Amino acid sequence: HEKDIPIQVAVGNYDLGICGLDWVEELLVKYPSSGIVKIKNLRYGQSALYMAASRLSGISTVEELLTKLDIIRIASEYPNLAEAFATKFRLRRFSLFPLWGAAEVYPPESADLALVSVRTERELLSYGLVPVNKVLDTGACLIANASSWVTKDLSEILTSIEDELLGMEKPASHSGTVKIKELPGGESSIEADEDTVWLALPDGHQQAPALSLLGKAGIQIDDNPENRRPAINLAGVMVKMIRPQDMPLQVANGNFDLAVTGRDWLTEHLYQFPSSPV
Repeated sequence: HEKDIPIQVAVGNYDLGICGLDWVEELLVKYPSSGIVKIKNLRYGQSALYMAASRLSGISTVEELLTKLDIIRIASEYPNLAEAFATKFRLRRFSLFPLWGAAEVYPPESADLALVSVRTERELLSYGLVPVNKVLDTGACLIANASSWVTKDLSEILTSIEDELLGMEKPASHSGTVKIKELPGGESSIEADEDTVWLALPDGHQQAPALSLLGKAGIQIDDNPENRRPAINLAGVMVKMIRPQDMPLQVANGNFDLAVTGRDWLTEHLYQFPSSPV
């Protein structure tokens, strides 16, 4: 996985690595003395990390965020950068939900903020989010183990990469109309009844088997893989598509009432939290 590359390079399992700058900074913000040297911006895969809120929340600036007295819930697959953001801006009270992905679907019901990677602010809008703060500009970069950088001759591979970069053209920017995805039930969805049942279903390769199982039980779900808030033919039930790895902790935290996940992820969770209410 890409997020493992900075760690593996830092501990010396690899001399060089190519990954997103976001994952490098996610490691360095918590372990600044890690044995990594940032060699070169590879000029592709450009995106940005934004701290974002639901467009229904009434929050679009850090100043508005600081007026909140309640605990601010932050969901992200970048927990170290999320914590650094909260510390930098001196949020009074906050809690972090470390995720494996799909943070954009958590606000407003399951989190107040999400730290997400997007190419443009328009992409945030397509998720029903508004930017609160740009945390980091990122893109693919070449990194090296600090010891290898000093003791090994890496010139041949570095020259090859540099020659390839010289032949690359800057990718064209994409601009156009962005379709805003409506929440189920319209903008009133943020006011879901207290007795609404929240169901988490898996994305990725587990999505099709889960939908097939529910279909056999007469439960119909919109199977558009791009829709993380699909409609369901059960009154009083709301659905979100999230990572199955995140489900046990999210159910334990009370963000969902029911979830369909793998027994492996449930077992992993219970080994870590034996008294978890799942």
